[in-house]
Amino acid sequence: MLKVLIIEDTDKKAHSLKEHVRACGCEVKVVSGTREAEASMIADQYEMVLLDLYIPEEFGDDASPENAYNLLKRLSKNRRINKPLSIFGITQYSDVEDDDAKFKEYLGEGLIKYEDNSETWKAQVRGKIEYLKLLSRMRPLKNPYDFDVAIITALKKPENEQLKRILSDNWDAIELEGDDTTTYYTTEIKVNSGESIRVVTCYQQLMASTAAAMLTTKVIANFHPRYLFMTGIAAAVKEDGVGYGDVLVATEVWNAANGKIKEKDEENHLFMPDYRHEVLDAGFENIITKLMDEKQLLYEISEAFPSDAGKPNTKLQIHKGPMASVPAVIACKKVVDDLKAHDRNLLGIEMESYGLFYASAKGFKPRPIYTASLKSVSDFGTKEKCDKYQEYAAYTSAAVLKHIIKSYLKFD
Repeated sequence: MLKVLIIEDTDKKAHSLKEHVRACGCEVKVVSGTREAEASMIADQYEMVLLDLYIPEEFGDDASPENAYNLLKRLSKNRRINKPLSIFGITQYSDVEDDDAKFKEYLGEGLIKYEDNSETWKAQVRGKIEYLKLLSRMRPLKNPYDFDVAIITALKKPENEQLKRILSDNWDAIELEGDDTTTYYTTEIKVNSGESIRVVTCYQQLMASTAAAMLTTKVIANFHPRYLFMTGIAAAVKEDGVGYGDVLVATEVWNAANGKIKEKDEENHLFMPDYRHEVLDAGFENIITKLMDEKQLLYEISEAFPSDAGKPNTKLQIHKGPMASVPAVIACKKVVDDLKAHDRNLLGIEMESYGLFYASAKGFKPRPIYTASLKSVSDFGTKEKCDKYQEYAAYTSAAVLKHIIKSYLKFD
């Protein structure tokens, strides 16, 4: 995802520019003076800069073309500033356009005339962004990853709402041009090493692996995440030692819908399974193995749940093992027993993780370093299925992932 810096001190114009650039699928930062812009370009790398030619040095000071010109001079001379791939002047004042000879030294013909309610400047900005996207796809990158972490959930409630509540109080909603079926939410969080990392999350419109695979493909293509996760709720099939809210981490996920249906007799048919599976990276499984022994952390996570309603009286645990992705919600012991017969170590069942793993392993590069599913127990797949522990389960899966992100993952 391209990063764009907008240098603009007028609220209405800044808002208009920001919304349009975001709609073009870019990450946007807005600053209101040249000093703040310079600091931003020292701290971060931007592919595009949109520079208002009537701009103050500091917000509240007098605006002048001289400030914009001096920023361009400093940008060319100061080695500490990360040079953007392109920089465009954008103005609504004709006198600057008439006297832009000194700007051409730095901008060339990169001057955009801004007018309220005009589509012309929008088309110009969109065209320049699309060209930069093409360049970024063609050139080799030192760091092929863009966002640090992407997290997908199957449901908005309770899964995505609990995830966003736990990770951050400040999320930006992003609508990508050409994609009107998904809203993405981005934020920055600080990890224990002191780094600030970028996180994106979204949720499926429908449950099941097909929707998960489609959304995973879009997330990887648009955000290039270093790590990719799914959190939420699942059904446990092992009852001994497993409690409501316990986090199930899939060491492998198999597609329980794959196989052949043949006629058994005139009134019955037979399903002949041909299960395919995707496997968790051994490095991430080692993280989970260590985390399973952090009893005090798991106690604190359980105790921090904001309500006693729907909270079990068991100790929170983490389990790892095989999981099955099924095509429908299961509330039938016989179906669960049939699945367990395929793998005596089967840990749980859910509907999406195979699609997540499959799309990550077979889709666009750069592929995430780790792709993992962490889903917590909300039921046991029997007819006694209820919604009582869904909020708690969505909470524990997200809280455990938060600790993994902040304490175990590497972002350099």
